[in-house]
Amino acid sequence: MRIAFIAPYQGPGLVQKRPIVRNLSLGSRVKIELVAKMLQSRGHSVEILSQGEIVEPQFKFYPTFCESEPWNQKIPVYYGSAFPVRYLNGMWSSLSLRRLFKQRHRAAPFDLVVAYNLKYPQVSCANYAIRTLKLPVIFEYEDDQFHEVPSDRGNRLTSGYYLSAARRLLGSVSGCLAGSESLLSQVTGDVPKLLLCGVVSQSIAKAS
Repeated sequence: MRIAFIAPYQGPGLVQKRPIVRNLSLGSRVKIELVAKMLQSRGHSVEILSQGEIVEPQFKFYPTFCESEPWNQKIPVYYGSAFPVRYLNGMWSSLSLRRLFKQRHRAAPFDLVVAYNLKYPQVSCANYAIRTLKLPVIFEYEDDQFHEVPSDRGNRLTSGYYLSAARRLLGSVSGCLAGSESLLSQVTGDVPKLLLCGVVSQSIAKAS
């Protein structure tokens, strides 16, 4: 099975090419790598597609690229373009990642999509996969998106639109795994659910 893992992954190549220190998340990176490796080890072909978003506003364009230092040679990582201009950054990342997803699907069709959390780009790609490509989407829910509070009016307008789309997505996915019963309860309908309390590395699992 060919799987698109739509996730905010941040590899070493991205750290070198884009200023993402302020929004760098090593914990998410480890979880994404472990899940992708588990899928790949079971015979699936996995590609990670990430927005590689920059949170600090600046008037500079960053083109799409493929991770130059992949942690696993069998799991390529692709990053969408970024244009971190205030009020445009989130929309640009969403459109860019969806465009990248379309390109990779045309190159070799995906059979399944795994979406990591409800960030704007992931919601956009997941909705496109469900509505247009008719693909099953499995949702990995780690952080409660609905508890985030935007800081200004401009953000409230765009966040309101995306949060509405995120709520609709929760009723359309083919399956969900999450770290708490509270997160799983947000998924409506008869959707298969799995309570996954934690994904950790082998070094932690083996520790006494």
